[in-house]
Amino acid sequence: MQIQNASMHRRLASISARLFRTLFATATCATLAACASTSPTARFAQRTSFTLQQTKPLMTTIDLGPAGESNGDTTDFEAVLLRDGAPVGVIVGDAVTMHEPGDGVGSDTQRKRLYTAVLCFDDGSQITALGVSRYHNPGIEMTPGEPQTRPIVGGTGIYLGARGQITTTRNADGTYTQLIELLNDQPR
Repeated sequence: MQIQNASMHRRLASISARLFRTLFATATCATLAACASTSPTARFAQRTSFTLQQTKPLMTTIDLGPAGESNGDTTDFEAVLLRDGAPVGVIVGDAVTMHEPGDGVGSDTQRKRLYTAVLCFDDGSQITALGVSRYHNPGIEMTPGEPQTRPIVGGTGIYLGARGQITTTRNADGTYTQLIELLNDQPR
């Protein structure tokens, strides 16, 4: 009887081991498939984009440091966002000068500003962008026709957890075009 129990125990252990290997292989394949479907390339393929027009911004500059344009100067801005000509919210933000041509650091041909913007939609949702913008012209506004792309670092409401990028282009008439590209099938 004891020999039969030992033999049955070995068979059960062998069956259990095969079952475990099969389950482990299946789980590994499922995990690899899930990882492949969430790779950066796959996520990028699942993007939503939309374009908003922005009215001419109201801007205020705070001149810090030496008089005139210099590192640390801050420009606050606010403008209405439009979709198909209808207001959908506002954009508010600031641009802090981080590099002035001739300051001995980096390029002497372009000014760099740390750009922070929040797109505040009428339904209460928000998209936040943060990044560096390059300016080839003197003054506080971007050069017309030179797009600037910065990362979208978050959002609220229907844009909760938003990730992607925003490309801003200043138009010849002083208005702006905002191209918003969101990853992972964000709405709109």
